[in-house]
Amino acid sequence: MAVALRGPGAMAMGMAVVSLALIAGSCTTRGLAFREDRRLAFLTPGHREEVTLPVTVSWTMSPDFVLTGLDGSATHDTGLFAVLVDVDAPPPGEGLDWFSRDDANCQRLADCPSADWFRERGVFATTDTRLVLDAVRPLRGVETTRQRDFHEVTVVLLDGRGRRIGESSWTRVFKLVDADE
Repeated sequence: MAVALRGPGAMAMGMAVVSLALIAGSCTTRGLAFREDRRLAFLTPGHREEVTLPVTVSWTMSPDFVLTGLDGSATHDTGLFAVLVDVDAPPPGEGLDWFSRDDANCQRLADCPSADWFRERGVFATTDTRLVLDAVRPLRGVETTRQRDFHEVTVVLLDGRGRRIGESSWTRVFKLVDADE
């Protein structure tokens, strides 16, 4: 059953419907990953586990991602891992140098960012499926969106050029306690 709109509000209603249709048609979800990526599984530490330093973070990765390191390739199925401790991941397509983009001191140095610079900020690149953390920065100043007292380790995939592959990330939280407790 069709209803005809008449009167002064009919034109405004028609324009609103057309506007909504145009807006909805211009929205896109192309390129976004709306499925859970289960290729990586953490082994240690346990979720929300209380641990002492040094803490070993270890994981397994499905065989469809081949660890080649920084070999210059730009494929989505080869590369290495970026392990981020209490740090948000760079956007897809960005390299780890993305972390130094606002550091004026680093920008002035030819050898920056270096492995030490990254380590001080909780950023590690590896072809291994484990990382031993001898030190972890205190949680002071951590964003309020993170749970208090818990450190967060995130693993993302990098291609052979060192650029983040897609949007997949895997996170494990743990709590550091003093060895005397």
